[in-house]
Amino acid sequence: LTVEQKRRICEKHRNTPKITQKDLCRWAKLEFNLQRAPTQPTMSNILKHEHLFKDNVLGVLGSQRKTIRPTRHAHFDQVLANWVMERQNKGNITGDMIKTKGRELVKQMGLEGKLGFSNGWLASFKARHGLMKR
Repeated sequence: LTVEQKRRICEKHRNTPKITQKDLCRWAKLEFNLQRAPTQPTMSNILKHEHLFKDNVLGVLGSQRKTIRPTRHAHFDQVLANWVMERQNKGNITGDMIKTKGRELVKQMGLEGKLGFSNGWLASFKARHGLMKR
């Protein structure tokens, strides 16, 4: 199931409070044209983590993602993402600029040696935050 499908399951559950998890499984199979219905434990897990599937998360991650994984240094990640978005509003920003700012933030936050700024890290950072690839 994609993040968007999980969000819709949570929405269906909110809008139909008396629906059982097994009924939600059957609904999801029909609604999303799945080969088999999700299991009841899967449905339970989706509903338990409903907060992860809110609309604001979708804007950042994209609705076709299947998982949402937290980063090890979430505060650093969010501060850098906010900086990138502010800079994008002012003009072009390059991958090297993101890496340089990341290194500055690592020093300010006392995270030296805990993060590397490779091209792979940059690609993952951009994908995590739905940033344009430049």
